Amino acid sequence: MTRSTAMVLMVAFLAGCGTCGQVTAHRDAFREAALAEPPDSLPHVALEIPDALIDDWTKAALGKLPDLPFNLPGLDAVQRYIGRFEFKARSLRVELQRDQAARFDLDLDVRQSGRTLFGMQLGAVAPVQYDKKNNQLRVALRADMFEKIAPRIDTNAVNQLTSAIQRQVGIPLPGGVIEGAARQGIEALSRQAYSLVRQGLLTPLGELGSFKFGLPDLPISGLALTTTRGGWRVEARTPLAAPGLARMADAPSGRTIRMAISAPVLARLGNWAMDKGKLPARFDRTGKAQDDGDFEAGLQWNNGERPLKVNLWTIKPVQSSICMAAMVGAEPKVAFQKGQLSVGFEDGKIEEVIGPPLFSNALDIMGITEKTFDFSKKIATKTRLQFGSKAVGVEVAGIALDGQALTIDLEAGGGG
Repeated sequence: MTRSTAMVLMVAFLAGCGTCGQVTAHRDAFREAALAEPPDSLPHVALEIPDALIDDWTKAALGKLPDLPFNLPGLDAVQRYIGRFEFKARSLRVELQRDQAARFDLDLDVRQSGRTLFGMQLGAVAPVQYDKKNNQLRVALRADMFEKIAPRIDTNAVNQLTSAIQRQVGIPLPGGVIEGAARQGIEALSRQAYSLVRQGLLTPLGELGSFKFGLPDLPISGLALTTTRGGWRVEARTPLAAPGLARMADAPSGRTIRMAISAPVLARLGNWAMDKGKLPARFDRTGKAQDDGDFEAGLQWNNGERPLKVNLWTIKPVQSSICMAAMVGAEPKVAFQKGQLSVGFEDGKIEEVIGPPLFSNALDIMGITEKTFDFSKKIATKTRLQFGSKAVGVEVAGIALDGQALTIDLEAGGGG
């Protein structure tokens, strides 16, 4: 028997089925923990959308509304003395409600001969919808949503209309006649305003406007849309076994979108992406991704020193039937300087090994060292997000990672 043959037999004996059983049990325990329920009800991902972008959307919807000429009903005898009136859209406001719906208020001016006589307001309520197929959050405003909402007309409307009629009537009429006609006109407008606006202004447009926000490709199990100081917040939950965001800062001012992801969720998302084939799940002995690699990987996050843990398990014997598992800890690092975003890991350290007892340097034999987990990579800082009816260009403006969350600020530009 040669020396090398004896060495192979000894390694096989020392590795044995016991070690392979431990490796399998270690991997199974990791997989079982990943299938547990989330430990809390906090959101896993949050998007802070500033008021400036919401205003852009409502202004775009408002810009679709043309002026609408009409004859004011109820004026009777004085109708022939005055010209036509028109509705002119002045503003559109949106406010989120607690029941996952958006309240819209459309302000209209009633004008005549180039003057604004009085204002009126129509209201509507639109549900917040989540399109799972396209991974979009959507709020759409249609004409029929205004149907059951009575208009609110300015309290001084009768006086303003009376004055307007008096200026235009060329013959003397008793003041009571003009005021009576004005009052009848306002009362008739209150009853018929919805029909006038819907038929002549809203219905031809179909959908007045829709707010659509494309969400990241995540396994989303629940969504909520809430109001914050300075904007809206989209809160997303996943079924992943990880704690959510303990705290969330309000969106910065201006046109900055802030995205926050729970740090433990990041690790679980890595495992989900590997399971779905979106990220490589197997690696060779040098740490390179390889479809038939000898090692399978799993990620976890433990608060404290080197919080990101990379678990490696042998899938098949790689050196004389050796079975092995290892856990490597590393410090994730993110930086944004001079327009360059870099992500990586530092201070990689092998923290746990399951393998043949004879080999204290077993991982070195496999070709895996702490240096494998010390790297940095620059990534793109510009992308486009679907916002409203158009794609909005966004660029990374800042990034931070602490023990609780990864936070990314995206500066929104124009659409296209």
